[in-house]
Amino acid sequence: MTVLKDDILRINALGYEKEYISFTDKKINPAEIIIIKLKEKTYKISNVNIYDERWKDFVFEFTHSEIEEDKTKERIEKWFYTLVDPKELVLLTASVSMGIPINYKTKADKQKIKVEKLKLIAAENAIIESKYNPELVSELTGFNKTEAIKFMRFCNFSREYLLKANDYDIIISINKKFENYIKTKIR
Repeated sequence: MTVLKDDILRINALGYEKEYISFTDKKINPAEIIIIKLKEKTYKISNVNIYDERWKDFVFEFTHSEIEEDKTKERIEKWFYTLVDPKELVLLTASVSMGIPINYKTKADKQKIKVEKLKLIAAENAIIESKYNPELVSELTGFNKTEAIKFMRFCNFSREYLLKANDYDIIISINKKFENYIKTKIR
């Protein structure tokens, strides 16, 4: 690239900070290769809130979506019963009190399992949110909401701890972490 003495080169790329390079005071050597490293740009985005009504809509849509019928389970059962007579299997399982499970799950079965897991996670998140949230942290520390969220990341409480601990224990832990946080900021 040909550059004149007073030129300013502007480089910008998606995901990186703009970089301006001035050639005013530099000696330009045509054989010199200039390596330019761009700094990654951080984008500030607002919080993502999932409201209870939207969650209910999602669960309804997810559970009522059409699923292609899966014939594999039927084929496995038919094949299995060609190997073992169902009458003998009944006698065998009745005398031994043990069944022979066929653990094949259809897409609908798998979808129901996923929905149950999502419901469990949502219920746990609601419990955690009621005990540990930016409003509580702001009240205890005096931080604004943005600072409170940064401090919450610093606290790094495990999900298991937040689910098992009572409100009082969480408040005590927040205060201890706050003391450490302030000490690290002072240094």
